[in-house]
Amino acid sequence: MRLERNATQRLITQLRENRKTLEEETSRLEQDLEYIERLARERYRMAKKGEKVFKVIKKDKK
Repeated sequence: MRLERNATQRLITQLRENRKTLEEETSRLEQDLEYIERLARERYRMAKKGEKVFKVIKKDKK
């Protein structure tokens, strides 16, 4: 019984931490234009008008 309770408490703590992280991310996405721009560039390879996007492909080492 005690082990179950401890496991449940750890899970609750982890979920609270995850929720806090998601709330912080939501806040940044709603307010921080520089953060949004960086995400657009890094994750989605987006560019401003007139910019070029290059994809670097790593060579396999043999």
